[in-house]
Amino acid sequence: SSESEPGDAFVAPRNEVGLNESQIRSLEFGKEFATRAGLQATLEPLKRPLSIVTDCSGAEAPAISLDMLLSGAGRPQMMEHLSMCDNADGPAKWLAANFPHVPLQKDMKEKPLVEEDEADVYTCGFPCKACLLENVRGLCSVLGQVRKHLEKCGDYEIAVCGINPRDYGVDACRDRIYIFMILREYLPSRQFDLQHHADTVLELMKSTSAIPWSTFLLEDDDVSVREINSKKDDRVCKRKLNEKNKFDVATRPRKEEPQWRHHNWAFMKKHQLSPAAVNGAAKNKLGAAVACLHQRSEQALDIVTAVKPDWQIADLSQNVHMMPVVQPGQPFPCVTPGADYFSASRRRHITGTEKLLLMGFPLHRLNSSCSSEAEKHSLAGNSMHLRAIAAAWVVILKAIDMQKLNMVTKVKGTDHKDERPKKMLRREGR
Repeated sequence: SSESEPGDAFVAPRNEVGLNESQIRSLEFGKEFATRAGLQATLEPLKRPLSIVTDCSGAEAPAISLDMLLSGAGRPQMMEHLSMCDNADGPAKWLAANFPHVPLQKDMKEKPLVEEDEADVYTCGFPCKACLLENVRGLCSVLGQVRKHLEKCGDYEIAVCGINPRDYGVDACRDRIYIFMILREYLPSRQFDLQHHADTVLELMKSTSAIPWSTFLLEDDDVSVREINSKKDDRVCKRKLNEKNKFDVATRPRKEEPQWRHHNWAFMKKHQLSPAAVNGAAKNKLGAAVACLHQRSEQALDIVTAVKPDWQIADLSQNVHMMPVVQPGQPFPCVTPGADYFSASRRRHITGTEKLLLMGFPLHRLNSSCSSEAEKHSLAGNSMHLRAIAAAWVVILKAIDMQKLNMVTKVKGTDHKDERPKKMLRREGR
């Protein structure tokens, strides 16, 4: 079926990670989204591929999700990926391995300017037919100023929406603000209300069920998991060498002791936890798995276990008073580059590969062996969730008048005639 066939965004189906059928089905959302949105009818008038250019490309979630949507709508090979740009070594390796035929620039300040007729969508720049911007919820505090600057970029209709992948079929949180910008000449009419349209489409795309985050945890024979387990003995040895610095959770910390000790003591006092209730709680739950943990992490898990004995995921990168903790029925927390998630059921740390899966990346289609585990942690934590960006793509695809888009000069290497009036060929916003 078209759902299983990769488009331009993928080199070839590979499944080098060895995902099972359930995991693969959970990652293949393209046909589900396209059907729910009626994209097949929406795209029917489109006579040429959609072209996309990205800067600050990272793991290239926008291109991957767009390709999956187009394939799911029965229009594979309908995306033309013109260029990418990222100056970090980790993303550059990932991009070169997974998109070898797409030009990759290292510095967006030195790359040639992309002409407006060469890209239908340009992420991270202006001017284009459509632009999509994403940032954290904190952007709302300065949204008025941001919008004022964006309105200077050209004759764009602007909409602002919150999108969380948890609303779109997966039990994971990444609540972000998305800003949609579409040139008014490519909308059905100049009276088109993009904000109302975006709100309506996003509501339509919401799912009533969610794939459990545990679906994306790998078995012990996975390469990334074996890598973590192989390092346990080294961590145990290092910890034993530092036993002389061991701190007793039952003892009030002295002023000169590490800050985490003071946070732990304050937390225990706040929750009226006795040292006896805390001491050894994590070991009782996790067994020998705690032996490879730094005592800061072990004591934090002692406290967490005393307060929430049925916890499933805990972020060991945070002190106990700030630590994201997942209990039964709760979604997976927002994936960040530095988060050190520990799974109670697996009795180990979550790998970078698993973070990419939790962010929706179809690793059965991608070359992930090109990146180290550390690089995968960074790629996943700095990416958009694929289901969230896919929902945003649906807003854009259903807003643009495809007949008008057909009139735009086809991208490089094709012979499509530009039939637009000359007044439409001027560069807006330059």
